[in-house]
Amino acid sequence: MKKYAAMLALLLFPAVNMNAQDEEITPAVKPTVFVEAYGKTGEEKAVRNAVMTALTNSRRMVLIDAESEAIANNEDIRRTGENVTAGSDMVAERMGAVVRLGAQYYLCITADNISHTTERVGQSVSANCKITLTAKAIDPSESKVLATSQMTFSGSNSKNIKDEAFKEALEQITDKGSILKQNPLLQFIEENFPITGQILEINDSKKDKAITVYINAGSDHGVIKGTKFEVLKEKKIGTRTAWEKIGELSAAEIQAEDLTLCKVTKGGDVIYTEINENGKTLKVRSRCKREVF
Repeated sequence: MKKYAAMLALLLFPAVNMNAQDEEITPAVKPTVFVEAYGKTGEEKAVRNAVMTALTNSRRMVLIDAESEAIANNEDIRRTGENVTAGSDMVAERMGAVVRLGAQYYLCITADNISHTTERVGQSVSANCKITLTAKAIDPSESKVLATSQMTFSGSNSKNIKDEAFKEALEQITDKGSILKQNPLLQFIEENFPITGQILEINDSKKDKAITVYINAGSDHGVIKGTKFEVLKEKKIGTRTAWEKIGELSAAEIQAEDLTLCKVTKGGDVIYTEINENGKTLKVRSRCKREVF
């Protein structure tokens, strides 16, 4: 089976605005993502579409599709331009084109294999499908691979209908439920391109415990209702700086492009003390299933 490839780009890091705290952490807006996809068979195209749907559902990026006419024209011009010489490094050329289109990262997601099997249990036969993808996050300015991960999505059908098993595997790719669920593609995005920012102020408290807080990340950064955040406090270890987890938040109401009201789900007393008594800047970072801090 021919390999299918989906390619794109990304970027994300800190930011903010404060009054009584000691510094600012400003979150970056959604990164622009370059997407390049190949696929000739029906199944390959379906996988590509599922990947694109998942990326759109993540709301973490602005997508540029290489299949659009404008991008195709741009690439035609680039390939025939006088600066493209025989024997030139086409990988470097490609990365250069991505940079010129404004993409900060190049994310390559390749469908390595789409397999179908059957399984007999007693008198019944089930159809199974397994889709294996490899994801690579690349810095196009240096053609440097920043992260890579292989992931598998599976589907089955107890009536031995192959197409239904394949459809179920695709639905695993597009599952837009909580990022903390078992969707390794969204996990990859969350682990490598998190939303970061800081707590602006405590909105509501009770008995020296923060109940709700405002953070300086909103719709411009990909926050949606239910997005989970870790709350981190800067910690000095010798001459080095680390971030210690002290609490957790859940996005309750996105109020602006750079403002979200969050419910404190863990560590309300510590958050209250660090902000109101110690005047500390508390960093927030969207969290994935695995600890990455």
